[in-house]
Amino acid sequence: MTVHGNLVTMKKSACLILPPLVGVLFVVGFFPIIRELFTMWAESEDYYFAFFALPVAIYMVWQKRTVLQEWQGRGVLGLILLLAVTLLHGVTLTLNVPTISFLVMLMWVVAAFVFLGGLRALPELIVPLVLALLLLPFSDSLYATVTMPLQLKVSQLSEQIAQLIHVPIYREGNILQIPTKVFQVVDACSGLRSLVALNCLSLMFGYFTLRRNRSIMLLFLTSIPVAFVVNIVRVVTMVLAFHFFQIDLTEGSGHVFTGALVFTVALALLYLFQRIIELWEIKRA
Repeated sequence: MTVHGNLVTMKKSACLILPPLVGVLFVVGFFPIIRELFTMWAESEDYYFAFFALPVAIYMVWQKRTVLQEWQGRGVLGLILLLAVTLLHGVTLTLNVPTISFLVMLMWVVAAFVFLGGLRALPELIVPLVLALLLLPFSDSLYATVTMPLQLKVSQLSEQIAQLIHVPIYREGNILQIPTKVFQVVDACSGLRSLVALNCLSLMFGYFTLRRNRSIMLLFLTSIPVAFVVNIVRVVTMVLAFHFFQIDLTEGSGHVFTGALVFTVALALLYLFQRIIELWEIKRA
């Protein structure tokens, strides 16, 4: 009984000591990468929300802390993953590619969760993990690869909508031209910026208002077409405002106000979808 009692005591001690120890090792081992990530957030207009979303993700993990405190001395798989990712981290430091370093850092976090709570911990922590993934900045080449098709599609659909309202408009690539002005659908109007922001907001909103992970992910998926549609509305609004009223919304306070208004509409649509999914959950329950 004494030996058994000692083992139980050791396991309880491990449950209390290991999570903060793993956290300290993470901060020490990835401090240069964390500092670079924070610097990129501070210097980028596309990730202004990350300083708010990161504490929320940490709070989500904190709420699930019991999952990470059930270590029973069987974290062999997680330990192997931790060692493997640590070696990979050493290799990526020589490459000096921020995107790869950020991904390896997130892989280390996943391995740490497996070590502390086993594979069963991952479904419990899927929302903060996806949120953390969205906070990793794109590389310039990947950003260009994603934004260019979005720019062209937004331009194409905006042209078609304007034509339906009998606005004389001509499109060449991502350039829209009416008789009195030329509009260019730039990166900011491609929808990627609002897409990432809405994706993060949908995860946070869904996490605190919905019951099931699949419901949260469904709300997350609805944020993708919402972001795309509202950016088309924004471009069409700029074209119509200048064509009919000679109001230029492409710069200055008008541009900022239009962006804020369109994003508010996106949030309202997101809330509408959340209510529908919540009612669906209640009905199934």
